[in-house]
Amino acid sequence: MSPKAIAQAEDRFAKAERAVERLRIAKSFSEAEGAWSDFLAAASTIYSKLEQGSKTNGRSTAWFGRAKKVRKDDPLLRYLHHARNSDEHSIADITERKPGSWGITGDVILNGTIGGPGSVLNVTGTNPARPPRVFVKPSRLELIRVTDDRYGDAFDPPAEHLGKPIEDNTPLPVAELGLAYLKAMIEEARRLAP
Repeated sequence: MSPKAIAQAEDRFAKAERAVERLRIAKSFSEAEGAWSDFLAAASTIYSKLEQGSKTNGRSTAWFGRAKKVRKDDPLLRYLHHARNSDEHSIADITERKPGSWGITGDVILNGTIGGPGSVLNVTGTNPARPPRVFVKPSRLELIRVTDDRYGDAFDPPAEHLGKPIEDNTPLPVAELGLAYLKAMIEEARRLAP
């Protein structure tokens, strides 16, 4: 494995880390979308750098062949790859903006005014066996099915990674899982360097 390729992959990994941090602190959909796109680009470039660096010897070439197979077979890594392709090579959206919502369950009486400044809502339970519960779901950015237009293949947001279920497949947790995988992959590549 070429040490130069590892150094360049590490540089792209640092960019991916910064993108994940920007995703974590994003205050708007636009900021989150930009950070997600930047993460996808950096993650893809890590593979490209390591692929080029693996051409130095047969052992490295075989290792990268296995790494590509994992990316092809693993739902999360495959999704990251094709989401980046969709983002880079098409005009299709790769995320969807979901508005926040709220709800109330239980046996309740609602009194008040909703819908502007000074809104007031009184919730009174009418049955101790079914007390009122208020649920608030904040607005969020969600991953959506992406299509790689080069081949016409569609890829749903990942539900698992390396055989383990993904509980939250919104951009930040998916990026964090991808980042951890890429870090380990670069470490493996480093062990192949002279």
